[in-house]
Amino acid sequence: MTKPSPIAWHQKTFVCIHVFEDTRPVLLVSRANGDWCLLCGDGHGDVAANYRVVGIGHILDRDPTLLPLLDLPPEWEAERETVAGSWVRRSLLELGPDSTKPGAIDEPVRISFHLDPDPDGRSPFASERLWAKKVAEGTYQLDNIPMFVRDISLGDVVSAEATDAGLVYRATLARSSSSTIRVLVRQEEAVTDLLHEITKCGCGYELDAPSSMIAINVPEESNFAELLRYLNDASREGALNYEESAPRYSEAERLRRD
Repeated sequence: MTKPSPIAWHQKTFVCIHVFEDTRPVLLVSRANGDWCLLCGDGHGDVAANYRVVGIGHILDRDPTLLPLLDLPPEWEAERETVAGSWVRRSLLELGPDSTKPGAIDEPVRISFHLDPDPDGRSPFASERLWAKKVAEGTYQLDNIPMFVRDISLGDVVSAEATDAGLVYRATLARSSSSTIRVLVRQEEAVTDLLHEITKCGCGYELDAPSSMIAINVPEESNFAELLRYLNDASREGALNYEESAPRYSEAERLRRD
């Protein structure tokens, strides 16, 4: 990172595809729901393929003009017209009532997924809760990368039932083209190289620091064969273990890692 930061270099950050590919600069920074979102300012809709998850340090190293915004509090946003322009900050809570009301389409919700006992002990939980957006009554599109639940990926469309404990997963209605890989890091010094490789291959990730787990979203258009070769080599060296928890690339492509 360019200089000491009040937040972690690996802080999970949502970026639009243009910022991810470095084809457009960051003109809008949002802290909606407490998340960090770095966007180019154009409309991208609520299509999961238009976004990636990265560590904020990757973007700050590339664009140090974002450093003054690291004190931006939750439920605020900052916008500028050009890279050389001044940031204008505003509270999201003062912009007026949100047009998204409870139960409305695109409402962000969390869905609970039951977890079977893990023989490796990687998941100490009975369930995992994933963010999703409502697309129809009882139907939701997943909006973050699963850390523990298997055969589920970012962008999947699922059905869920409302219970006293909240929304509970019932079935997968449509699979996205993205695959999911989960990594258990064995050597802490391997994290930086791993995250660099994930980003270089066109993939996104989410971190679970307490368990040293990293969940990787592998889009169909990414260089997943190169990523798998890297993971295979690192696994042989004892730096990490990995599992293809929701592989959706072809078997032939998967075997190209060897």
